[in-house]
Amino acid sequence: MRSIIVSVVLFIVLCNDGCEMLKINGGSEVLIKDAGYMALIRVNVNASLNYKCGGSIISDKHILTAGHCVTTSHRNDPNPVHLIDPEYFTILVGTADMTNFNRKGIVTYVEKVIFRENSKKNDIAILKLNASIPFTRSTRRPVTLPAKSDYIPENGTKVYVDGWGHTTIPTYNLLRAHVETYIGPLCDNIGVDPKFDICTYDEHGAGPCDGDHGGPLLLHHDDEDDDDVQIGIVTSVPIECTNELLDPSIYTSVAANLDWIKSVISGEEDTLPFTRTNPSNDVTVPVVMM
Repeated sequence: MRSIIVSVVLFIVLCNDGCEMLKINGGSEVLIKDAGYMALIRVNVNASLNYKCGGSIISDKHILTAGHCVTTSHRNDPNPVHLIDPEYFTILVGTADMTNFNRKGIVTYVEKVIFRENSKKNDIAILKLNASIPFTRSTRRPVTLPAKSDYIPENGTKVYVDGWGHTTIPTYNLLRAHVETYIGPLCDNIGVDPKFDICTYDEHGAGPCDGDHGGPLLLHHDDEDDDDVQIGIVTSVPIECTNELLDPSIYTSVAANLDWIKSVISGEEDTLPFTRTNPSNDVTVPVVMM
């Protein structure tokens, strides 16, 4: 549990420096036709709260992401969670190049931030957009969600994670890392519960890194007739992303939250009572409800 919290704090420290070294570690570039569900979420509240998260399209008006990408906490504040005002979000879809905010990609904005209340085991949120995304066959489409809410991947299941950022060789393109799910002491020791969490580990360091929070973990199907399925949301990443990985990566289980996700898309689930984030407050930091 401590590792999860520390990695999220590091995420904010790096973002205070402009998010210049955020990356999928050990990944390769991906064309948007192979990841048309991806969304880049930019949050710009003030100089000390300015960062990027990943997300996935789950309907023409909804983006799935991590809860800590949309919430803040204030020191000495009795309220544990403050939702970031929708006006501070900008969403980019339809392109693998994150510099294409005004060219190939479609820029959209947020109408409502929907956060799962009392979600101590579910770091999850949904952004409701103020306009529908015009879907295409390849570059803009919703991700496929699990069919059942009790799905738990077996140890060693082949999966992959997508995200944006710079690497040692600068790139603004979407990257993908192929990894495997892991069940064992490395994850047990930090409080991972397979009912709510998914863990991946790669001894060579492949996987998400800071800045990939909120992005999707997908189950690969060899059959071309079957769509790949999003089974996780990036919650916690290694403190250091190197070629020799010491820590696992943690994801919120999508299946465990499937009923809630469906209720949000259908309009049945509302958000927390809204508390506006103060742009002048320089001690505001995103938090994870674990």
